[in-house]
Amino acid sequence: MKKFVIAAGAVLLLTSCGTTTPKPTPSAPVVSIAPPASCATTPLLAAVQNEIPGAKWIDTSWTPAAGTDLEAIYSAGGIACSYGIEQSEVGGTFTWARNADDLYNSRVDGWRAAGQEERTVAGLKAERVFVITDATKAKMEIPSFAANVLIDGFWIQIGGAFIQSDAQFASLVKAAVASLIKPATPITGCYIGKLAKDIYYLNILSQSDNAVTASIFYNTFEKDDSTGDFAGSYTNGILDGLYTFDSEGTTSDRELIFKGSSNGFVAGYAVPDPVNGAYFFRPLSVSWDKQFSFLPATGCLAR
Repeated sequence: MKKFVIAAGAVLLLTSCGTTTPKPTPSAPVVSIAPPASCATTPLLAAVQNEIPGAKWIDTSWTPAAGTDLEAIYSAGGIACSYGIEQSEVGGTFTWARNADDLYNSRVDGWRAAGQEERTVAGLKAERVFVITDATKAKMEIPSFAANVLIDGFWIQIGGAFIQSDAQFASLVKAAVASLIKPATPITGCYIGKLAKDIYYLNILSQSDNAVTASIFYNTFEKDDSTGDFAGSYTNGILDGLYTFDSEGTTSDRELIFKGSSNGFVAGYAVPDPVNGAYFFRPLSVSWDKQFSFLPATGCLAR
């Protein structure tokens, strides 16, 4: 869709002549929040529908290019959601990522180079806001609004040609903040799939927001085994990422995709990209094979 834009703490030393240790002041409980895990049911979608009647979530399979904002967002466990009316090519793309390791400020130079400037926006209380300039929009073939907001510890990126005013922008940012969630139940653990005499081990080692790492071992009967590391994301119920594996002394990369089920994962298959066969061809069309179901189990750690 052409109109979408993806575009040391201080230490206080106390001394006392007495021997009584003062009671610490109780601290308020910390409520942890995270980027959305799914685009399907966010308050932001409802806000977009107020601007574009009939807008829906447009399920998009993202393949972030190296060095882009989108790669940084997904590497940080974030998510990207496109909302709009696909047939009319109207809508916008919205992303969320935790501002870990000062991620937001590390991207500022790139936004300035792309024609965004820092400014305040009426009705929006944010730490920093970068918004595309009118001069930059005038140079674009299809002028589109784009902005990056640092708010409540999160980097929120917003883009879409339908956004024409600061009031719209501020309203959408507030809806994006309202779309942050309590961290979802982690999917870490051991999952095993069996087919005839083949055994497949999927050991999900870590989950940081939506970013996932795993180790995988394929024990195939009368064929070459493979073992390696998987790094990807778990968003919208889909686990997708790159499997770097060793087989018969050769190291290779291959995209793997799994769909979450009520009790595990189902493996998916798609046409390899003719240019880079390590990845599936986009737009992605996946066939799910229930024969390759990975169920919760024990025994992965030994592999």
